[in-house]
Order: sequence, then C-alpha cells, then structure tokens
Amino acid sequence: MGKTSKREEWARRLAVFEDSGLSRRAWCKGQGINVNTFAYWRRQLPAAPKAALLPILVRAQGQSAPLSSAMTFAWPSGLRLHVGSEVNALEVAALVRALPPC
Repeated sequence: MGKTSKREEWARRLAVFEDSGLSRRAWCKGQGINVNTFAYWRRQLPAAPKAALLPILVRAQGQSAPLSSAMTFAWPSGLRLHVGSEVNALEVAALVRALPPC
C-alpha cells in the first residue's frame, strides 16, 4: 500500500462505503473485499460522525457586489464551504478569515 498505512487506507475505504449508500455485502462484492475483513476494520475504525451543515451569517463592513454564482471552497482537511450567489464578496472574505486553520 505504499506510504499509506493499512489504518489510513481502511479509514478511507470506510468513508467511501458510508457515502456509497450500498449495503455492506453489495459494497464489498463490488470492491472485491471479504465481508469478514470489512467487519474487522469497521470494528477497529468506527465511522466518524457526519458533520452537520450549519448556515452562517456574516456581516462585513462596506459595500461589495454579490458573487456572480454560487461557489464551493474546499480545504485539504475536508472542510467544505458552500456560499450562495446572494452573498457578497466581503462577507465571504470575512467568513473565510474567521474560520480556524484547516
């Protein structure tokens, strides 16, 4: 598995499974993975709780034009920020500055 440890690889696989919407058996069959091996790693690495989407309102000082379209920003940590087109650029900048480092 190269530089990626088995734990990291299985954590990634479990996340892919959780997002797949498939049953355990169907997903394992499609991936060519033994169901018992899958069950072992699922016990070893319980799934992380899903993050909830929370609306955040930021008021920036000054005037700015609205964004031309909705945008999604993504950080390497997995954090994703989706902003609608009704938000102005100063509000987005203020929100991004307020976020903790990822």
